Amino acid sequence: MPFLPSFVLWASALLVPLACAANTRDEPAAAAGSSASASAGGSATTPVGDARAFVPEGLANTPMDGQVVDSLKLIAFTLRQGAGGLVLYGAVRNDRETPACEAGMTTYFLDQAGQVVTTATSVLESTHFYRTDAGVVIRCIGPGEIAMTGSAELPNDLQLVDLGSLRHAFPAFTVNEIVPVEALTVSDVKPVTTGVGTLYAGTLQNHLGLSAGSLHVKIFPVNRVGRPLGMAAADSAAELPPGGSWRFETGTVDADGVDSVAYPSATFTR
Repeated sequence: MPFLPSFVLWASALLVPLACAANTRDEPAAAAGSSASASAGGSATTPVGDARAFVPEGLANTPMDGQVVDSLKLIAFTLRQGAGGLVLYGAVRNDRETPACEAGMTTYFLDQAGQVVTTATSVLESTHFYRTDAGVVIRCIGPGEIAMTGSAELPNDLQLVDLGSLRHAFPAFTVNEIVPVEALTVSDVKPVTTGVGTLYAGTLQNHLGLSAGSLHVKIFPVNRVGRPLGMAAADSAAELPPGGSWRFETGTVDADGVDSVAYPSATFTR
């Protein structure tokens, strides 16, 4: 599964598949992850006060057949035209009483005749970390947590007008005997308006007694009901020691929100 981080391979004997999916026309999304006030200004694509949870409205996005609908639930999505093609962003809530680990979202794009024309798989970003009985730290969507995801730009020839519906599934794992740990936090996030869009500056801190490498932060501007409108990212190959912090700036995003949500990730070594 190419969307999974490489360190998931250590647990192939421990992972139990978790088949999850969701109904789409649910209550609006709430803010998730590490939230910070963002620009209150709007744009042509994301007007101030927008309270829609599903965009475009009227485009069905339903679970794949055979999926469990009472665990991971799609509660908001945005499918819109990006600079180089369609882009998809989603918010997913874990309604289980157990964590969903190394989770992703696979979306199937169907034409007007109901035929699949392309698929896209992306990582579900979360803020909760857990330690296994082997001492390995992994990232999972905690019970009740809202995770978010953003796809890469879809094929250039895929047009919104040609789509009849979407289907989705949530590949994820249940890992036995894990305990929550405080690992990474993101704070002091501020939007910065530039001539080509909005970037976000903030601080990532390592609270574990382990060094963190391959540092990543994903930030999603959201509307007033928590629907993700875009995704900005920051990455660093530097190693962050225990207790260390990293002051980051993301790339720019072409969507303004009334708030933003941040998700950190890293790999941990002894």
